[in-house]
Amino acid sequence: MVIGATSPLNIESEREKWLLNPDTYNPQFTYRDEDAASRAARTVQASGALVGLAQRVLEGVLGRYGSESGYHQAVWGEVLTRGEADEMVSDYLSDNGMKGLVRVVWSPKSLVTNFAHNTSRHNRAGTLRLVPREGYYRRHRLLGLLDHELGTHMTRAFNHRASSPPWSLTKQGYFLSLASEEGLASLNTHQHLEDTSLFQPALLYWSCFQASSSSFCDLARKMKKYVDDPNRIWLECVRAKRGLSDTSLPGGLAKDQSTFDGIVRLLRFRRRLDPVLLHACKVSLETYEEARRAASRRGGGGGGP
Repeated sequence: MVIGATSPLNIESEREKWLLNPDTYNPQFTYRDEDAASRAARTVQASGALVGLAQRVLEGVLGRYGSESGYHQAVWGEVLTRGEADEMVSDYLSDNGMKGLVRVVWSPKSLVTNFAHNTSRHNRAGTLRLVPREGYYRRHRLLGLLDHELGTHMTRAFNHRASSPPWSLTKQGYFLSLASEEGLASLNTHQHLEDTSLFQPALLYWSCFQASSSSFCDLARKMKKYVDDPNRIWLECVRAKRGLSDTSLPGGLAKDQSTFDGIVRLLRFRRRLDPVLLHACKVSLETYEEARRAASRRGGGGGGP
């Protein structure tokens, strides 16, 4: 599945229309390839298996901080200027030996911070795309996002490709491999936060489940229970409903459920997992024992306490 295919071309004009009539207007998105966007939206079916747990996480955080905005202010830290964010990224690259490996760009088309892997034989590992929306980055949150995109996604892919002999692990289904990847990345996102309640992964899981049976407007109305900023409601609804052209219809892109699903499964097995091995290659929970045996033959770690 190509996630880029689900990025709406007319997102800003539809955002303005929706903000004027948030209770009645369901955005009508256009895509570079309508068929590819539709296929991507059908790749993963939304699940309700963990929705009760996700709701308990959301309600627990609201009970402590009063609102999502209150949580962000208390836990994510102060809002950064673009210059301050640039400085933090530069320091992170230097501190972690990544200078020269990563190209950094500010991307107006990106909904969220993301890392695009370089598939050519170029020296760079890939490109980190930052979001230029005003007020988007907060100090502790940005550090977590760098641990997510670079400390996890980039590191695992780079180590996997650079290994000699190369890793050869059984290929898994899309959702299972994505759940391990995104679950690990999200755990790393929260490692420096004072409150590790996993509010955002829980919100993603919940919103994808709700989107499967709701229009954009219905989802936005339901989301007011957990999100108090209209711009945040818009962003989270777009994430859940992208891939659809007519968002008055139920459905959307359910891949973001993989984050919360992966976290829960990784935490269940945490005492048997070696964090070094998890970052040494593109290993999933389903291929962990296979990777551990391979690491043992190489003379590396992989046991776990």
